[in-house]
Amino acid sequence: MASSMPRARVLLVVVALFGLVALPDRARSQGAPDPSRFESEIHAFETADLSDPPPRGGIIFSGSSSIRLWTTLKEDFAGLPVVNRGFGGSMLPEVTAFLDRIVIPHKPALVVIYCGGNDINAGRSAEQVTADFKALVAVLHDAPIARLPSTSPPTRASPSSTSSRGCWAPTASRNRTSSSRISCT
Repeated sequence: MASSMPRARVLLVVVALFGLVALPDRARSQGAPDPSRFESEIHAFETADLSDPPPRGGIIFSGSSSIRLWTTLKEDFAGLPVVNRGFGGSMLPEVTAFLDRIVIPHKPALVVIYCGGNDINAGRSAEQVTADFKALVAVLHDAPIARLPSTSPPTRASPSSTSSRGCWAPTASRNRTSSSRISCT
């Protein structure tokens, strides 16, 4: 894969999906997320990377439980150097907080982030989630892995599921907010 992607070019894809799984009401009243709650999971990734480091120029998937629980990732992307760095229940600020420990050191050619549903379900506004998404992209653009800092990642409109009816309005607002390209400059 490294030969087909020049080192000077890094494709950054961030997929932010919102409002997919409803959380209990107690989770909706949470304040700002606390990245320290994932310290043991992040440390486990770092320990595994010491004995079996991910390939440079690979594809790193990170984000919430939808990524963490994707047990067939390597089979689904057979022949591609994919690495799963999802940690369950995470929100965008938490993923951003750990980029420098579980993504950036591996100098990936492609980063896929699936996160945002937990943010909306925890009661964060669509505007806050969009700002958190922009902050995540800015960290990746400023990282030494990025060679195209003006690249704007595509976003996908977030579906509203029947299990997350209470999040339909924030999800719709988030979709409107990011319907145009997100500028991180």
